[in-house]
Amino acid sequence: MRESFRLHWKRALIIRDRLRLSEEAFHLILGAVIGVIGGLTNLAYFAVSELTKKLILSGSGDLGEIAATLAPWQRLLIRRSEDWRRV
Repeated sequence: MRESFRLHWKRALIIRDRLRLSEEAFHLILGAVIGVIGGLTNLAYFAVSELTKKLILSGSGDLGEIAATLAPWQRLLIRRSEDWRRV
């Protein structure tokens, strides 16, 4: 058992030495991971924004086009709710 452990331990150390990353490579990999996380965050924000438009305004796409399809009293309600949030 101990001989097997020593053999695998030495092999693991050899592999670790071969795969050692430089500081520059580590920063490149870290930047790539951060970029992927940023892209996924952007997709999540877009999905939540579209879902909010669909639920509140009953449409998706450009806000100006959605507002053009709403009745005047609905546009007034949306505007007044925006004014209420500023207070």
